[in-house]
Amino acid sequence: MATRNRLDEGYQKVIWMDADMFVFDPEKLVLDFPVDQLSTGYAFAREIWGERHASGIFYVTEPLVHNAATLFTPAAADLDMLIALIRHIDANRQIVSNYQVGVKLLRGLQHSLMFPTFSHAAMFPPAVSQALAEQDEATLKIYCNAYRYPAYAANLCLSIQHWIDQNTLWRAMDRLEETCGAAINQYATEPAAALIAYDH
Repeated sequence: MATRNRLDEGYQKVIWMDADMFVFDPEKLVLDFPVDQLSTGYAFAREIWGERHASGIFYVTEPLVHNAATLFTPAAADLDMLIALIRHIDANRQIVSNYQVGVKLLRGLQHSLMFPTFSHAAMFPPAVSQALAEQDEATLKIYCNAYRYPAYAANLCLSIQHWIDQNTLWRAMDRLEETCGAAINQYATEPAAALIAYDH
């Protein structure tokens, strides 16, 4: 609702980032997309999730969407519907997790609403942070082959911080900051994109 209030006050762009977003290349983190590319008037951040199986194999998902970074403009076609839907779910269903009215809801809606995602703000699951800390080139290449684009910030998944040792996470953050993201972006398979259209 805060987004709707700010847009109603006259703001031309409302950007949200979660508290556990780590910006490691602030000069390149520019969320300013041409109107013709932002056909829905809003976009969410792109995600590739990766985990290491008990067998030791690192696997990744198909492209997903996450709401740790969002962009809305006055032309946002679905904002009021999203607000109403979230309120409806909250009023009529038992809420067992914030994901229920957050990222899982968005993933279900993306196939129908076909809103775009941007690659600037990624999601680094604990296995990727560990790979950064340990300079595990093989794992980083697998992740980047799936994510494809450079990222300039990333959600570090502090809601599941028990999945990774704190010192390991600090080492990963140090490497990202010291290299302005080159520690992982050097493995990107495609150049930076202004906006990634619906790619499912």
